[in-house]
Amino acid sequence: MFHKHMVFWQESPRFGMEYSIDQALCGKSGSFVAGLRVPAGESSVLRSSFLCYLLLPLLCVALGCGGGPKRKAAPSWEPDSMADAAMEQGDKDGDGELSSDELDALPGLKYSLKQPDVDLNGDKKFSRDEIAARLQAYVDSKVSYVQFGAMVTYKGRDLPGAQILFVPEPFLGEVIPPAKGTTDPGGRTMMASEGQSDRIRIGMYKVEITSDRVKLPAKYNTKTTLGIEVSPFTDPELQGGMGAFKLR
Repeated sequence: MFHKHMVFWQESPRFGMEYSIDQALCGKSGSFVAGLRVPAGESSVLRSSFLCYLLLPLLCVALGCGGGPKRKAAPSWEPDSMADAAMEQGDKDGDGELSSDELDALPGLKYSLKQPDVDLNGDKKFSRDEIAARLQAYVDSKVSYVQFGAMVTYKGRDLPGAQILFVPEPFLGEVIPPAKGTTDPGGRTMMASEGQSDRIRIGMYKVEITSDRVKLPAKYNTKTTLGIEVSPFTDPELQGGMGAFKLR
């Protein structure tokens, strides 16, 4: 005589591959499948296995069956406090605005000023509210990472093997990690944030470029004047969808 037992697992210990997993966690009871027909004499075994199945999630929570270390949540954007920090770091004359000269020390932010709908009053300066509005647009986009390419030329020629480092603007705190890339023979590369293979966190960056082939001026690396904004919005400054760094 046979009985039918309804449970929710993948395979029978007598007929399939899940036996070793369930055997290790629940003794010899094994695992089983919905609608499996088994001999009546094994009903107690099935009940024991079913109990193990019910308790297994709780056991995993208690022991941390996560398959690896817990991923640390990325810090969140704080547009108002970040805008305040940008003004504190850049507004040297205390007039409540960041002029073109003051923005030279924050080249990633300066790059952003050229984007559509950023310089709200058209004065070619950044106010605290304009910075906060741009950062709030990041939040509203609900985009964290994008694919972003870069190309480097030196004296009009492609520069292969150039090491590109995107350094987050300091007023952004720890929200975005640095990103790196090394150009191919055509002087191009895809940038990748730390912990990513081919994506970069949106944000504003200083750009440092070095090369083993040519000695580049300090204004491109240790005293960089280069900046870039990686955003989820259309950027008319990009060339072929890539950030173009034309070094001289």
